[in-house]
Amino acid sequence: MSMPSEWKAKLVAEVKQTPSPTRSELRRKTAIAATIGLAVSALFVGRHGIDPGPREPFFLAAVAFIILSFAARTLFAATGSLWTSPRGTQRLVAMPYVVLAAVAVAYAQGPTPPHSLRGDVPCLLTTLALGGVFGVAILFARRGTEPLRPLLKGLLLASSSAAVAGAAVFLACPVVEHWHFAIGHLGGALAVGGLVGVAAARLIRA
Repeated sequence: MSMPSEWKAKLVAEVKQTPSPTRSELRRKTAIAATIGLAVSALFVGRHGIDPGPREPFFLAAVAFIILSFAARTLFAATGSLWTSPRGTQRLVAMPYVVLAAVAVAYAQGPTPPHSLRGDVPCLLTTLALGGVFGVAILFARRGTEPLRPLLKGLLLASSSAAVAGAAVFLACPVVEHWHFAIGHLGGALAVGGLVGVAAARLIRA
């Protein structure tokens, strides 16, 4: 599949005006930024500890591994070229949120403890804070680097930010009530995705 002529013209004009960093340099900056974001989330988990509550350790490890795997995959996809906009890349954006939604559904199959919206706020705010730190670090490294598909690439970066924050809060929160998870965890991740995605679409546009 060949690149549309108008995109070629846009790339040439952008390169003449502002030379872009090499791919290796861009990936190095992205790796450093991701390490900073991950370190903040790791410090949060280290301080609060992993609280399994009634959850099986294997379940905790499996869900966290899957979420972080998608975080790594979306971040890696965001460092490459998206001019062809493959459908697989677009579906990849949604996967961390799908995993979190699946956890909420799984929680709904068990006993349902009383739900309080007040109890959702700390997890929602913590997810926003951790995802915001990760997102800001990534956006600082990637600003002004995407002339063709800033929205799609921004959504990939936002999805990665939401996944890292979602995994950290998931490990630290022992509550297995499905509405709490849907509002405090999935809701927080979606808010991170929306805020970071909108910011990324503007900041990484070359």
